[in-house]
Amino acid sequence: MNTQKYVIASLAAAVFMFFYGFLVYGVLLTDYLNSVSIPGTFLPEGEENIMLIALGTLIQAFGLGLLYTKGHEGKGPMEGVRFGLFVGIFLIGIYVLMAGLTPYSVQTQLTFGAIDTVMYIGAGVVFAMLYKK
Repeated sequence: MNTQKYVIASLAAAVFMFFYGFLVYGVLLTDYLNSVSIPGTFLPEGEENIMLIALGTLIQAFGLGLLYTKGHEGKGPMEGVRFGLFVGIFLIGIYVLMAGLTPYSVQTQLTFGAIDTVMYIGAGVVFAMLYKK
């Protein structure tokens, strides 16, 4: 593993994921989230802990980076798309499981899974573009 490229790619993926999450969940889907929100499951708007959100995103990106580097074949952006799809498939399984454990419907959980799969595809492309042999 090229540690320097791994760190740079992970940081870039974290930035991408953080801003993607803000744009999609914080701006574009505000009305949808308000329509499906169940009281007590999320903090009220404006009370979110941005530092914990950023830290969690950073940890995710470094974990994803480790996975990406272990299977890296140097095939370009499509390799990143494939990686993101694989992560998304895994994540959708978790969201379906959560539909059985939380008050959110399968449809809502699958919506979250699809949105996040797009984010992981984007992160995979970031890794593919920055982590080259």
